[in-house]
Amino acid sequence: LNPSTFYQYYVRAYNSAGNSAWSNSASATTKSGGSCTDECTPSGAKQCSSTTQYQTCGNYDADSCLEWGTATSCSLNQYCSTGLCITVPIPTGLTATAVSSSQINVAWNSVAGATYNVYRSTGATGPYSLIASPLASPYSNTGLTASTTYYYKVTAVISGVESAQQSTPASATTLSGPSVPAAPSGLTATAISSSQ
Repeated sequence: LNPSTFYQYYVRAYNSAGNSAWSNSASATTKSGGSCTDECTPSGAKQCSSTTQYQTCGNYDADSCLEWGTATSCSLNQYCSTGLCITVPIPTGLTATAVSSSQINVAWNSVAGATYNVYRSTGATGPYSLIASPLASPYSNTGLTASTTYYYKVTAVISGVESAQQSTPASATTLSGPSVPAAPSGLTATAISSSQ
């Protein structure tokens, strides 16, 4: 048969008494001619096509060779590594410690291969604003207001993909500032000469 050609078939039975009526038709088109080379192997293998997308090896066209399929996106907070979608871990062990009236130190457990974004709010439910990125643990937040509670959340970033935030923030209250001194008491004045 010729490549890339449509063929239609009918069948009938016969014996010594004669031929039967024709059957229903069946049709098929031959595959394109020429040789081809597999782009990938084995079927079902996966590769990353970008930091957030992957492709699967398979036969998606008319020839008999394998090729990479259409890119599929990973889910939110996932990046692609060796063909697999990996969820960026949320940093654990988040703590906030006030060290002065204007500074709070924020720390967390490291995530392999990650940098971090630090978010801050003056209310537990937010809104949270990005105050530092990218950075490593720990982080010293300075220039704060005395006797004020601050709330922090931290995300990890791998291959440009950010993790989700902690469901519960870490918080600390800056120390109180210096008090106004009391007025001096017991003040006296005694003349001891015409000029002193």
